[in-house]
Amino acid sequence: MIAVMCSSIAFANNSNSISIYGYDTQEYLNFYNEIKDIEFAGDGSIYVTMHHDVSDVGKVYTDTNFPELDIETIEDLTGANPNDTKDDYGEEFRNVLKITLTNKSDQNVISAIEKLQERADEDILKPCFDGSYN
Repeated sequence: MIAVMCSSIAFANNSNSISIYGYDTQEYLNFYNEIKDIEFAGDGSIYVTMHHDVSDVGKVYTDTNFPELDIETIEDLTGANPNDTKDDYGEEFRNVLKITLTNKSDQNVISAIEKLQERADEDILKPCFDGSYN
């Protein structure tokens, strides 16, 4: 069920069906109310897909890129060949990161996702907690 919450599905809001994977869906940015009652077990990690405009092959992200979070580690899951350029992958290229938080509680993971959602119009396309970042 958790994977469904973060994948490219639609859910009802005020009788309208909207996508939670798009760039401009405010409802997706506030999906905390949809997941707050779900119990999930995790390793305290958040998967973050960055916007294409700020992504680049070999770009190194550090905790200074996410000052709103208390971060243990950041792992780049993008999988791009370091000898390539962003243009080699086309307009859909995006950096994908696994951010492991210092405080690994479920509530802290949800809180961190809420904080990252505030940056959706800036640089973050999709924060998620279950690895369904594609």
